[in-house]
Amino acid sequence: MWLYTLQNISIYRIMVSTLPGVFVHNPFPGFVNGSLWTLFFEVACYIGLFLAGIAGLLRRQQFVWMLLAWAVAYLGARYGPWAKLTYFAILSFPFVIGMTVYHFRAARILNGWIALALMATAVALGLAHHGVEELWSAATAYGVLCLGFTPAPALLAYNKAGDFSYGTYIYGFPVGQTCAALIPGIGVPLLIALSLPISILCGALSWKFVEKPALELRKIAVRRQREPVKVA
Repeated sequence: MWLYTLQNISIYRIMVSTLPGVFVHNPFPGFVNGSLWTLFFEVACYIGLFLAGIAGLLRRQQFVWMLLAWAVAYLGARYGPWAKLTYFAILSFPFVIGMTVYHFRAARILNGWIALALMATAVALGLAHHGVEELWSAATAYGVLCLGFTPAPALLAYNKAGDFSYGTYIYGFPVGQTCAALIPGIGVPLLIALSLPISILCGALSWKFVEKPALELRKIAVRRQREPVKVA
């Protein structure tokens, strides 16, 4: 129990997400929070982004060269003999798409028609049994970004209440596992109907009492660093 907790806090070997004797009769026996395994790779991507920034590769003139270097590294990690690097490659792909969209945001490269064309092509190739993993990843990431930046007053009103998405993602799996354990044989529709509002509530509480205060502390630290030093 303590080792499991420490591993999750440290984000080291976070793919160890089972506990003996917990949720043993669920469809996914033993798994407490299957969502956590992605955090290790997410942190790795942010570390890569930090190193790229330190090296000056995020500047306009250098960014394309960085993309080319990443593409070579991606091909080696994804299709080379190093199986342990596979997930680094797979999960870095949408991350780099997000970086690229942000970098060229002034050019407004997000377009709904392009998103539809990418998804239609991915679906057509999949139905023809010629699916390309990279195309699916690009279509999904690009499509989600298009949806995320689509002007929608109703969604914007929801966002004003807080950013509950991350907490909902983190707590969704254990909430679903708990519902499945309490109601054996529960069907998927009822499981979603029960776990979704509870997960959103957990995300809201996490935002209010954990994430938002942490972000405020960061803002305070940045503000203090920018304050001029008073000379006596």
